[in-house]
Amino acid sequence: MWSSKVKIFGMPLVSAGFFARGFFSIGFAGTGVITIAQFGTGVIFIGQFGIGLFTLAQFSAGFFSMGQFAAALCVAIGQGAIGFAVMALGGLGYYSVIRPASFMSGLETLFSKISADPLPFLAWTTSWLLIFLFFYMQKSKFTGNWKLRDFFRPKWKHSSLKYRIKNISKIGNLKILEEIVLNDPVTDAKIAAIANISDPATLRSFALDNSLSSIHSHSVRKIEDENVLLEIALNTDNHSIAGDIFSKKPLQTHLKKIAREAKNDEIRAKAILKTEPDENFLSERADRETNDSILMSIAEKTARQETLFDIIKKSANENVKTFAAKKLKKENIPVISRLLAEEVFLSSARSLASLIDDQDTLKYLSRTAAHPSGRIASVETLTSPGDDFLTDLVREENDIYVCKAAIMKIADTDQLKNLAMNYPKKSISVLAVGAITQRHVLWDIFRNATDPKVKEEARSRFEDLKPGYFGFKIEMKCPYCSQPVFVNGLFSSIKCGSCLSNIDLDVHFWKTVITSSTGITRQLTYNDLTVEKTASLPKCLKCGTELDVELYPAGKDSFVECPSCREHNPSFPLPEQFNWIQDANQLFCAEKQSDETKILGQTKPVSITCVKCGAPLTITVETPRNAVCGYCETVQYLPDVLWTSLHPARKKRQWFVSFTKS
Repeated sequence: MWSSKVKIFGMPLVSAGFFARGFFSIGFAGTGVITIAQFGTGVIFIGQFGIGLFTLAQFSAGFFSMGQFAAALCVAIGQGAIGFAVMALGGLGYYSVIRPASFMSGLETLFSKISADPLPFLAWTTSWLLIFLFFYMQKSKFTGNWKLRDFFRPKWKHSSLKYRIKNISKIGNLKILEEIVLNDPVTDAKIAAIANISDPATLRSFALDNSLSSIHSHSVRKIEDENVLLEIALNTDNHSIAGDIFSKKPLQTHLKKIAREAKNDEIRAKAILKTEPDENFLSERADRETNDSILMSIAEKTARQETLFDIIKKSANENVKTFAAKKLKKENIPVISRLLAEEVFLSSARSLASLIDDQDTLKYLSRTAAHPSGRIASVETLTSPGDDFLTDLVREENDIYVCKAAIMKIADTDQLKNLAMNYPKKSISVLAVGAITQRHVLWDIFRNATDPKVKEEARSRFEDLKPGYFGFKIEMKCPYCSQPVFVNGLFSSIKCGSCLSNIDLDVHFWKTVITSSTGITRQLTYNDLTVEKTASLPKCLKCGTELDVELYPAGKDSFVECPSCREHNPSFPLPEQFNWIQDANQLFCAEKQSDETKILGQTKPVSITCVKCGAPLTITVETPRNAVCGYCETVQYLPDVLWTSLHPARKKRQWFVSFTKS
């Protein structure tokens, strides 16, 4: 489509193409003021199929239409026509001339009929012209969301929100803008109206109207009058506008007044945070205020210890008390001790107890604090209370949670076992069982305890401490000869059985192996590393039967006997250089790094003769496959039988690691 650069009424003066759009439109299809096309619309349309105010087409519709088949609101002329005034071979109309002798005589006859009775024609034509003009003037109201009544009400009440906001932004009348803010159901429309309001009194009324909370912030942002802003800050119920209020520079000189007199507690709290540090003012507010939000603001702002003491005493909120306690310094231990003795919240009690270094004071509070939280925090903070003290405390204490705190600090397993087996209160016995970490002690309690609850706790605890086992099968390619290499244990290096090259297995290699997912994973970029990882009990190397390893103590070098074939399967602790593997403690069915060295050391040299000179050659495990005669320097390839006898093939096998549950 081609369009001229010259424009008229916002459209190209001339447009031509398949679908033309312009003042003058020419094409296959088009729309414009004057349109010449096969299909289209226009004020004046000439073509085959068209709609317009004035149309000349084979099939036409409009106000005045002429064509083979014409339909018009006013005058229709054609072979077949429908309209208010019709001249046609066949048609229907209020005024009609059917089959005229000629075109001109038909027009004369039609004009005569209208002249004889012009009032219906004038009334009809005028009505439609007025309707057309009305809709033309209201054309902007045709939106994606409009209703018929939109044509009979102001644009700022239009059904389409987008259209409504667009027109609200053009309004300057204060009363209309007030009406929009008060009555429009949509917040965005209210905001658009507020953007055009600058009257402080009006904005103040909006900011203090609780029914208009959604636009309070927008109202405050428009106000610069210091007195109005202060009035809003003192009287608003909406604390969410505090940020907008305190961002105003005129209010910076009134922060203390707002902190003292504001109706809303949150506004007072935020005003305190905005004030310049003034310990006397903060102390005064701490003495007078009871609201936790305000006390928290004071605690954040103050550095005076006495003010923090007052907040801890006064507040009933755990977060406030804990925050204030964390700001205290080790300056007045007697006061801190009194606060700890009366503290009801555990988190704030712990913060207070952490400030006390004196063990005797903590021991005293462990027995005498008025609330269990103070006693618990004191027990937890003790660094070296002694197991006898803790055991006596358990026997004296009535609160189960204080007893639990003491029991969890007892280090002597015999004392814990004694409490578990002999203490008359079974709830204490159960807690003692929960503090034991030695599996053999738990097993002994399970077998010998008489109380069912104690036995069940011992069994459950034993299961909780049961190690988890993972089995590994590892294969990789030698980086020097690309032959397969099997890794059957935790080695720092391994020798390729084909080319005898030494391959380092670094921390990155083992982290890749240990952290691999269960199943078979393959790392192509790491020498084609393949790891088969399973979660299962260790299995016998010979027959595959699951081994009974539950009660084998970790940390010892031993053998686990298979219950089926009596094979002795190796079990030993992790090599020292692998202690970085978190929670791993014992290996089963694995080879040791030293095993390979022992095998090589036990392999005896073999003597052969040179195929050329007959000189004796001594072949050891270190001799390369292409051996060189020391006399005639002839290279000779060692036969498979000899090579495999010196270098027995390593078989891939599954080995296991036990992990304690953390």
